[in-house]
Amino acid sequence: MPKLVTLIACEKVIIDQKGLPSLISVFQKMEFMVPHLPVPADAVAANQWVVAAFWQHTDSEIGVPFKQHLIITTPDGKIFAALEQGFIIPAGVEDRLSKNFLNLQGFPVGAEGPMSVTVWLDGDEANKYTYMLYVKYLEKPSEDAAPKPN
Repeated sequence: MPKLVTLIACEKVIIDQKGLPSLISVFQKMEFMVPHLPVPADAVAANQWVVAAFWQHTDSEIGVPFKQHLIITTPDGKIFAALEQGFIIPAGVEDRLSKNFLNLQGFPVGAEGPMSVTVWLDGDEANKYTYMLYVKYLEKPSEDAAPKPN
């Protein structure tokens, strides 16, 4: 069974001419300016983002199909997304590395706190991997607040 070597959430992925990915703006903490509290539990920001999972294969796994499962859980324990993605590593890939990118539309902001992105492979449910990031609210400055010098 392939082993996960990288799981990360980021703003976008750029693939260069040689096929090498660059992960842009890795997510650790997502800060959102909220107009007022409380934020509706189903609030979603209009962000595009990517979950990247890199799986290391052995020689015997070349040409074998696999299915990756992904679940995104919001800070209040709700499932934001549950997705599946099939993949196969073809012969001739020297690094034996599957690079899976899931492009997502919208970022859940209905709750503040730790959010998880979990992946695993079909047939290997005992080995789930989780990437954590934090959703934080920033208060909108009041209109009567005095300007502060830089």
